[in-house]
Amino acid sequence: MYKITYGNVSNEDLGMIITSMVIPPPLRRVNTVQIAGRDGNMYETTDNYEDIDIKVSLTTINPRREYVEWHAWWSKVKQWLLSAHDRIKIGAYPGKYFKVKNIRLGDPERTWYISSSMEVTITCDPYIYLDDGDRERALTSGKLYADCSCNPVYKFAGETTLTLAVNGHSITVNIGQNIALDTELMTCYRVIGSANVIANADVEGDPLDKLRLMEGENTIAITSPGDVTASVIPHWRHL
Repeated sequence: MYKITYGNVSNEDLGMIITSMVIPPPLRRVNTVQIAGRDGNMYETTDNYEDIDIKVSLTTINPRREYVEWHAWWSKVKQWLLSAHDRIKIGAYPGKYFKVKNIRLGDPERTWYISSSMEVTITCDPYIYLDDGDRERALTSGKLYADCSCNPVYKFAGETTLTLAVNGHSITVNIGQNIALDTELMTCYRVIGSANVIANADVEGDPLDKLRLMEGENTIAITSPGDVTASVIPHWRHL
């Protein structure tokens, strides 16, 4: 049986069953090029993919649900699916999650107060993410493997400078106690108290997107004149 969990609440918690679910494959982004004097189009493929729309059909059956109770239940369903959470877990993908970008609710349909159904469209990032990829782990010079390209966060602690090289692309960092390099958000920040303070001015070299991990084997090199603690949150993912 299908199951989705969003914001630590599942469809089962609200007495709903999923009668169907469609998770389409991602589509590679393609640029169309027209050339004068030539029939048809040319297509230029990129390394990027379009978002996917997951289609979910939800149904609930409760022969004792009265009119007032139904509206209270429907309010809970709307609050659940329209709340601001960034990931959804699907029972068929244990240990993994999808990044949610938008959720659209269809009109609920009712049959004699005992059955309700609705269609939900969940727009997600094209990749499937691994829970284990969100775990921070020690980083050293050497090889780092990725099943698919991903956008890690590199973290360093120490009172010194450091040079990080990933697959030949390098940056120099003034750590200043601690610093994090987020290759997805393309920004650097320090954790000061409970706040993240932007620290882009303390980083020089290649753009942060050059430090993303590529599919397969990645070469990591860390050099520093002082003592440094280095770690990475790889954000493993696959299509």
